[in-house]
Amino acid sequence: MARVDTTQQAILERVADRLRDRLALPDEAVYLVLEPLDPPNAPRGGKFFLGVSAGAGQFPLEEQVEGNITEEWTLGVTLYVRMALDQTDTASSRLLDQTRGLLPLKQRILAALVGWDATLESGDTFLRQILYCESASRPQLISREGSYGSDPLGLLTLDFTIAHDWSFG
Repeated sequence: MARVDTTQQAILERVADRLRDRLALPDEAVYLVLEPLDPPNAPRGGKFFLGVSAGAGQFPLEEQVEGNITEEWTLGVTLYVRMALDQTDTASSRLLDQTRGLLPLKQRILAALVGWDATLESGDTFLRQILYCESASRPQLISREGSYGSDPLGLLTLDFTIAHDWSFG
C-alpha cells in the first residue's frame, strides 16, 4: 500500500461510493451536484437523497513543483429530505425523525466519513490526511418546482476538508 496521486473527480466518485455503501443507499440516492441549493430533480420515493459537490480550493505555493501540485479543498455532502408530516410552521419531523430527519442523518453521514483514510480497490490511499468535517450549515427549507411538482425540501450541508496531490498521468 502506498499513498498515490489522484484527481478531484476520482475523489468525488469514491466519496459517493462510500456514502452509498455505509448508508445502504441505491445509486439513484447519491448525486454529484454543482450547487447544493439547486438539488437534482430526484424522483419521488425513498426517504432522502444526497448531493456530493466540490467546493473552493487552494494550492499551497510550497507544495507546487513541476509534475506535482497539492490542492486543499472543500467537499460538500448535502442531505435532502422530503417530508410533508410537519405542520407548516414546525419542523419536528424534518429535524428529528429517526429514519429521515436531518439531524439523525447528519450523524450517520459523519460516522461514514469522519476519520476515513480513503483507499482505492488496490488498497492504496490518496488523501494527504484522513477526512474530517470542517463545518455544517444550518438546516434549511427550500421549495422548488420540478417535473414532479412543488417539492419542499429540508436540507443541510456538511463540508469536509480534502487535501491531495494531483495526478497528471
